[in-house]
Amino acid sequence: MIQDFVTRDGVRLKIGRIDRRVIDAFSASNPEPSPPTIEVEVEVFGEGTQRISKEDRRDPKYIKACELHYLNLFGKQLDIISDAVTVLDPPPPYEIEAIYRAGIVRGNLHADTLKHVVLADARDAIEVSRIVIYNSTVTDDGINEAKARFSVKLHGVSIDAHAAPMLPISYTTLYESIKAAHFSRMSWAAFCELTGPEQSELVAFMQTESKMKCLLDNEQAR
Repeated sequence: MIQDFVTRDGVRLKIGRIDRRVIDAFSASNPEPSPPTIEVEVEVFGEGTQRISKEDRRDPKYIKACELHYLNLFGKQLDIISDAVTVLDPPPPYEIEAIYRAGIVRGNLHADTLKHVVLADARDAIEVSRIVIYNSTVTDDGINEAKARFSVKLHGVSIDAHAAPMLPISYTTLYESIKAAHFSRMSWAAFCELTGPEQSELVAFMQTESKMKCLLDNEQAR
């Protein structure tokens, strides 16, 4: 999977993917930020509405924390992330010479050129990291895109708008991904070979099937 990206200085890039297990290893010691929760009203068929707690992924502080997480990944896994980035407009020789003179080339010229020249603007580095993650592993964006394509509804309303019993259980994206691989009868190695959106689609399918079963079971029990 390849995406086009243009930096704020007009440099064109092609951005691919990396092995999702690199991201899993990074997240084990650098956990992703957790979104705050808010109270919202959702439809309970036959019983009006009900107030439940829902993650607020639009919260400005959460968005900022995610950006810092992406920037941290870019800094600590630069050599690996750089393998997923192709520069279509190489910087002029004098800019490369400048980082040599500054003594900041660590041996991987491509990675150092990205860090100190092409993606020197932190906003570009954050966005490139976000795209690499999206291309490589399960993401909220990928899950939401898949669910929008599924368009599964109960009584004419998206099942995500229906309340379902909430249990005090939390788990990481890695756990849910392994669960989705088993649900899809795939080996973990085969699952990791999929693109990020393909992985996200399988997680979205599992979530949708599980919630649909829960909602239908609740209706039959009433």
